[in-house]
Amino acid sequence: GLIGIFFYGSYSGLGSSL
Repeated sequence: GLIGIFFYGSYSGLGSSL
């Protein structure tokens, strides 16, 4: 998601980028 780098399942719901 937009902040998925740190948060699994972020605003856009795509999950963590890690």
